[in-house]
Amino acid sequence: MASFWPHDSIPRTLQAHSPKGSQSHIRFDPKNIDRLPKLPPNLSPRLSLVKIPLPHVEKLPENAEATVDLPYDKVKYLKMAYDQLELPIAQLLRDASPDWVIYDFASYWLGPIAARLSISSAYFSIFIAATSCFMGSAQVLMGMRGDSRTKPEDFTVPPKWVPFESTVAFRLFEINRIFDDMTWDDENIPATYRFGAAIDGCDVVAVRSSYEDIQDKYVNGLLDYFKTRKRRAQEAK
Repeated sequence: MASFWPHDSIPRTLQAHSPKGSQSHIRFDPKNIDRLPKLPPNLSPRLSLVKIPLPHVEKLPENAEATVDLPYDKVKYLKMAYDQLELPIAQLLRDASPDWVIYDFASYWLGPIAARLSISSAYFSIFIAATSCFMGSAQVLMGMRGDSRTKPEDFTVPPKWVPFESTVAFRLFEINRIFDDMTWDDENIPATYRFGAAIDGCDVVAVRSSYEDIQDKYVNGLLDYFKTRKRRAQEAK
């Protein structure tokens, strides 16, 4: 798994659902590994926690390796540093030759790397289905459709691609606070583009929701997105 978020539940979940005797390699930045709780003795032999230090980039405070280390306006520099890990992580995957790689939105470039190395890939969404459905398909998120949102007000109403009545939307002050992270500039690859490319490049999407909770309609909405993506990929072959 590759991430700069300290997902402390992931190591246990991976091993709970892995075949007996399998080995998992989890790549975090050093401080994020240090933040993880101590693993139970029955799991620690089956997990390899690989520390890869973040490269230094200008304007990123020293020793900052996670969003909790930074004010909001500095987070984009963390993502810039993280993007410089693309080649080291690609080499790690070549050497380890895992069956699967799991990643979050920050490493949007990991899916294509895994595909080139014949490694199956899964995008782990940090959001529930309702949020993911509101944000839109991979094409919408990457700005490849005419109905992609371009101004803060576009996020304050339910989007047209949600095929049922919904109240999920931002308040204007909420979207204004983060809108700069959804737009391109010389220093920033938008978070929305990262989300879209992460989805577009993977084999499987893991969402923090299920049919058993109140979000069943949103889960179905996401399935429609992914069916469209699969059909588009088949047509491109």
